[in-house]
Amino acid sequence: MSEQPPRIPRVAKGERPQNFSDPAIDTLLGVVMSLVAELSVTRDRLETLERLLESRGVLAREAIEAHEMTAAEKAERAAGRAQYLERVLRAVRAEFEDLSGGRQARTVEEITADLAARKF
Repeated sequence: MSEQPPRIPRVAKGERPQNFSDPAIDTLLGVVMSLVAELSVTRDRLETLERLLESRGVLAREAIEAHEMTAAEKAERAAGRAQYLERVLRAVRAEFEDLSGGRQARTVEEITADLAARKF
């Protein structure tokens, strides 16, 4: 697998449209809609894969439930999850940066490490 350069997230410039009296509700709605879009695509693709695998006799759906991941698979999944959370929470991060005068928000990994060390 070739290494791709990191993508810089695009963030719209200028004022954000506001639909509700509280801007936090608009931000939350953006997060929820991002989750809805991600989940919808994921569910469709997962169902297609499961049907194809089962119809071709490659894998029974029950085998998915019984699968035990290796340490490498767990690490790969954790990295993918962190990228996913960054995408989903992009609106919240942009809001934080606006409110904090451009200070960089902490990464998901930093927050997780603090929680694991009970530094909150």
